[in-house]
Amino acid sequence: MIKRWILYLVILAGCILFYGAHLGWVSWVLLALVISLPLFSLVISLVPMLLVRPTLDCPAQVAVGEDETLTVGIKSPLPLPPCRCRFQVTHTLTGDSRRMRANDSLPTDHCGALLCRNTAFYVYDYMGLFRLPLRRIPNKTVLVRPKPIAMKPPKELERFLSQSWQPKYGGGFSERHELRLYRPGDGLNQVHWKLSAKTGKLIIREPMVPRHGLVLLTMDLTGTPHILDRKLGKLLWMGTHLAELGLCYEIHVLTAAGVCRLPVWQEQDLTKAIDTVLSATPAETGTVLDSRVIAAWQYHIGGDTDDT
Repeated sequence: MIKRWILYLVILAGCILFYGAHLGWVSWVLLALVISLPLFSLVISLVPMLLVRPTLDCPAQVAVGEDETLTVGIKSPLPLPPCRCRFQVTHTLTGDSRRMRANDSLPTDHCGALLCRNTAFYVYDYMGLFRLPLRRIPNKTVLVRPKPIAMKPPKELERFLSQSWQPKYGGGFSERHELRLYRPGDGLNQVHWKLSAKTGKLIIREPMVPRHGLVLLTMDLTGTPHILDRKLGKLLWMGTHLAELGLCYEIHVLTAAGVCRLPVWQEQDLTKAIDTVLSATPAETGTVLDSRVIAAWQYHIGGDTDDT
C-alpha cells in the first residue's frame, strides 16, 4: 500500500507541475481527475470490500513430505478487490512457529499437527490505496500423517499368537478353526467329512477364539523431529499389522499431559489414535514403561533404525 501511495503522489506531483507550466483546461481537468481518483476508487470499492467472504481451503490431513500450500478461498458477488492475509503456523510436535501468507508451502517435513491461525486479513480498494481490516478466518488444523515404516515382526508375537487361541465354549461359528481327532461328546456337525474320508478317522473342525488378554503398544513422545517421524511410522505399521492379525489392542503414549491410553478395536480406531498423538505435546522426560501396566503381550516403539 505504501508503494502505491508513493506512485500516486508522484503522478499527482507531475500533474501539478503540468498545470503550473500549462494553464489550460486540459491540465486542469487532468489535475482534478487525479485528485478525485482515490475518493472515487474508495466509493466504488466499499461495497465489494464489505461483501468479501474468505475461507481457508486446506486439506484436513496430508502425508509427511507431501507438497501442500496454504490456500485461501475468497468469495464475493461483485468484482473481487485486492486482499492480503497473514497466518501463524505452529507445529505441535516440533514447536516450530512461522509467519506465512496465502499460497505459501506448508511445513510438512515432519509429522504432527499444523495449527493455522489467521493473524490479519485486509481487503483493499481497487487502486490499493485504502485497506479495511475484516474478521479473521477461523483457525484450522492440518494433520501431517506419518508413512508406515516396515519392521520385522518380533518373534515374541509369533509365540503369543500360537498360544493366544482357545477352543470356543459351546462350539458354534468362528473364523478360525483347529483340526483334531473326534472325542466323545463332539457334535456331528463339526466333523470334517472330506478329510475324515481321506484319513479314515473322524476329524473335527473345532472353532477357536482368541484368549482374553491385553495386547499393548507403547511409545514415548520424545526425541528430535526425525526420531518422532520414525516412531510414528513404526507405530502405524505395527498397529496395522496387529489389526490384520485380528487382534484388539491398546496404544499407550507418554505425552506432556501424561500417559495417553488409546484402545484400538478396528482400523478406524488406529487412524483416530494416530491423529490424537499427532496433536499432543511431546514429553520432556520420563518413559511410558514406568507405568508398569500388566499385559499379555507388549511391544515398545523406539526411534532406532536397526529394527526396521
